[in-house]
Amino acid sequence: MKTILKTISVSFMMLLVLSCNEKDMEYTNIDFNSTNFVVFSEAAKSVNELVTAPVEINASFATSNASATSVPFTITSDNAVEGVDYMIVDNKTSFDFTSDKLVDTIEFMPIDNLIADGDKTITITLNSSGVSVGYPGPDGNNASIVVTIVDNDCAYTLDELAAASWTGSDDSGGEGPNASQITMSYDGTTFLMEGIAYGWLTNVAFWDEVVVTSNPVVADINVMTGEITIAQQYLCTTTWIGAIQPDYYIEVAGNYDSCSETMTLNWDLLQDPGPAVLRSYTETITK
Repeated sequence: MKTILKTISVSFMMLLVLSCNEKDMEYTNIDFNSTNFVVFSEAAKSVNELVTAPVEINASFATSNASATSVPFTITSDNAVEGVDYMIVDNKTSFDFTSDKLVDTIEFMPIDNLIADGDKTITITLNSSGVSVGYPGPDGNNASIVVTIVDNDCAYTLDELAAASWTGSDDSGGEGPNASQITMSYDGTTFLMEGIAYGWLTNVAFWDEVVVTSNPVVADINVMTGEITIAQQYLCTTTWIGAIQPDYYIEVAGNYDSCSETMTLNWDLLQDPGPAVLRSYTETITK
């Protein structure tokens, strides 16, 4: 600990040598060998909301005569909500030090809300409890740490999805995989998808049917969560060796990952219109 205090003293002396303005001179009256203070190890940290393990935030107690000391902290934010955007593991509310433990840790866990709502920022501030907080001197640096929760969800619009070209395939094993034939459109109110499961239906090495009547199906896409729902609808009419086949119907549950620009469609294909499902596959397409 004496080494730590000596290092801090040398650092501040270097500041005095490099600068000689009136504010810097305020440090000359500080006795670092008798000053007890608690500081964060860093003033700022960025955390991606996608992380799956808690992130450590450390505070250190600089003292030459340590005793059991508890330093509470408060959290403030203009745009982040505890329990919605982040959590403090074990609901810890203070940094606790003893003579054998001069560094304590809280664990900060961001919450992935699956919404493209921008970065969030919180400020964690040490509260004095019989011990000084922040580095000695007029600025009191590192009495707070600013934690930025980096949004991993990317904003997009339905117009962008509709205008894009898509490539991919289904996951049908011995019957494929089959290249996707999906196209999309959006008129400002209704989002339509056409060609779901057509790769499988028209596979000349297997089902080998010809689509003669194609129906764009209405898709419900939640632009905040990326969830995609297509209620059971008429999909298309086909022929096989020239003969009209019973109509096909489709039902889909899926999602759109806006950052990877990948759409995953888990579809059930029914005929005339079920209730038995003819095939169930996943079609994955990317912009």
